[in-house]
Formats: sequence, structure tokens, C-alpha cells
Amino acid sequence: MCEVEPADDRMQAFLWRHLVPAQQFLAMVRGRGGRQPALSLETAEPLHLVPGSTADARGVAEGGTLPRRLRLELSDPPPGLSLASFGWLPDGLVVTVQADSPAEPGTAGNLIVEAWIEPPPADDNKPRRPWLAGILPPIPFEVHSP
Repeated sequence: MCEVEPADDRMQAFLWRHLVPAQQFLAMVRGRGGRQPALSLETAEPLHLVPGSTADARGVAEGGTLPRRLRLELSDPPPGLSLASFGWLPDGLVVTVQADSPAEPGTAGNLIVEAWIEPPPADDNKPRRPWLAGILPPIPFEVHSP
């Protein structure tokens, strides 16, 4: 874990830049409005994976419904692990993780899943970029030998 301290980026003599300690840390959130529901894992137990198998992690949405134009992606997964699919549940979603042959037995950690919202098609048929809606809670995993 890393501690965050407020700082201002200042220039000295039109050349050197310094981070100067600040009294406040102000942030502005830009982009699409609306609050997304909080998602929590159904269990804290790690996914037990064997190369050639899949395992499911279930997430429960609290405080609303999840957007239906959602796309999930693993962020920097270990070799051999991939997101096979995801599906909707009445109160959340289920994520299926797949382990393939490059997955090393003994590998353990947390999988980070990014949730992207796909925008609806524009009237002028111009492509629209998806935006990052958030990060799912870390999914603990362990890879075991067959």
C-alpha cells in the first residue's frame, strides 16, 4: 500500500519542475454521471484452478443494478489465465476464469477485472469509445497441479 500526499506541480525559472507539498488535494470527476452500484464478491475464498479448467467468481451488486452494456477485461493477468466469459445473475454477475497450459502450478494472487461500458451506437454512425466504469473487487486465485 502506498500513502498519497497532496502536491502542486511548480516550475522554477522556466525550466526546472518541482512537486511542492500542498495543504489540500482537490479532485474533479469528469465524464458520465450516475452512480454505479457497489459490487462485492460472494466469497473471499480463492478460485482453485487447474490448467485446462475453469472456475466461477460471483459478484453481488449492492445499491442498484449493473449496466447491461458492460464489457469485462482482465488487467495484466498471469500467463495462462484468461477471462472465459461472464453472465448476469438476478443480483449481480458471475465471472468465469480459465486456466490454460502456461499457467504454473503454485501461482497465486489476485485477478484485477476492469469493467468497461460500451456506448450505444451514435445516430451519425461514428464509432464511440467505451469508458471505464470501474474495477471489480480483486478475485483471489491459486493454480494447482492436475
